[in-house]
Amino acid sequence: MADFKPIIRKIGRVVEAHDGIVLIEGLPTVMVEEAFVCENGVRGMCIGFDETTVKGILFEGWDTVKRGMEVRPEGELLTIPVGEEFLGRVVNPLGCAIDGKKEVRSRASEPLRMQSIEAPALSVVMRDVVEETVVTGIKAIDALIPVGRGQRELILGDPKIGKTSLALDAIIAQKESKASGSPLKCIFVFCGGKRVQLTQVIEVLRSGEALDYTIIVAATSSEPASLQYIAPYAGMAMAEYFREKGENVLIVFDDLTKHAWAWRELSAMLERIPGREGYPGDVFYLHSRLLERAGRKKGGGSITALPIAQTQAGEISGYIPTNIISITDGQIYLESDIFNKGIRPAINVGLSVSRVGGRAQHPVLRALTKGLRLSIAQYEELQRVGGFEIEISEDRQKEIARLKTLYEIFMQPERAPMELELQCLVLFAAHEGYLAEWAEKGKLREAEENLSEFVRANFPELKKHVWEASDVTPALKEEFTKILKSMFHSSKP
Repeated sequence: MADFKPIIRKIGRVVEAHDGIVLIEGLPTVMVEEAFVCENGVRGMCIGFDETTVKGILFEGWDTVKRGMEVRPEGELLTIPVGEEFLGRVVNPLGCAIDGKKEVRSRASEPLRMQSIEAPALSVVMRDVVEETVVTGIKAIDALIPVGRGQRELILGDPKIGKTSLALDAIIAQKESKASGSPLKCIFVFCGGKRVQLTQVIEVLRSGEALDYTIIVAATSSEPASLQYIAPYAGMAMAEYFREKGENVLIVFDDLTKHAWAWRELSAMLERIPGREGYPGDVFYLHSRLLERAGRKKGGGSITALPIAQTQAGEISGYIPTNIISITDGQIYLESDIFNKGIRPAINVGLSVSRVGGRAQHPVLRALTKGLRLSIAQYEELQRVGGFEIEISEDRQKEIARLKTLYEIFMQPERAPMELELQCLVLFAAHEGYLAEWAEKGKLREAEENLSEFVRANFPELKKHVWEASDVTPALKEEFTKILKSMFHSSKP
């Protein structure tokens, strides 16, 4: 008996449980966001408390939790498994497989590890300058609204306008970065959408051969609001695992508007005081603490974030959109009027901006697009007000025709990302007038496809020359001209 030492455990009891919400008494020292387990194995997380009870959320099996059940806090924040083995898989925010395959298991060479879904953002002294480009394969973005590794760039627009498609094309384009030896691992966080939409996302990535280097973290609209709430944080935890290893990650959050809806639903059930549009007062912090975790780390490794948010009837100044705009480093705005004209992607260049990506843009592409963004924005404005009805000089007409060709170059079908060197070549061809005749006859897309096939077959070394160049040097200009003359000498519209 002298050696007897009692084991002391913190144990609470369920007072009330409904709709994924649980109230617990008897845990006066529990932390906010601390994980707990009910006696039947159901996991949850504390998200608040009052004088006598702890308020928590349950992730799965909440309907099996009954009044009076024991609850044991785990003494740490909620953790999920992370590791290389998740690549190519579809999992829920707790790391459980939902793709019909076996559960993700550790391997001897690199076991899975548990990582908290919440983590502090990198401090200023631990951050590095964003100066390396992310090639999205989308000409309008790479040329006019460039994104750098470690940047946070919002994709914004009305529903059903191509926001998810834009992000998926950016992921598919990373197949090229993988082949070049500078790969980006990709994570797609699907939050609050329909199951059929998730199936479409998986199929697009599979057909684009992008699933092998992508993790899909999914919480559909049929899942509890609690799972939808933690989904973006779980995805970011997986991204941080790769960044700590010195790797580069591209993470897409689709979408944060529905994420805010899930938090509003949970807050309403917890009887928190609503604020503007029914959202709780901490809705800004909901997304700021998530997106601040992205960035480029000194010593190697980066997380590039592409959050998606919805507008209603083109209202870019809505509550959630303006919140996220103020957090991110720029936005890509997709407009319904442009979409309805049949222009894809429907990017409004004038209202889109990249605040830090210009530094990271490849120097050859930067030289070829100097002043182009303003010209394209002016061309969009002229189209909007019908500016072509007035009498203008012949020189001005030629300039407008040149801008029209350049504007049409940035039209691009889905699932057709273009390599950096081909983007540079196409822009050079447009500036030098090689594409004018093709544009007049409405065959610009055909010219691009022919040129791409021609370069891949006959000038594979162009990739190396463009990536190594620091400007449009005379030698590079000569190589561009040689390719274009060879191509268009034998190919006519």
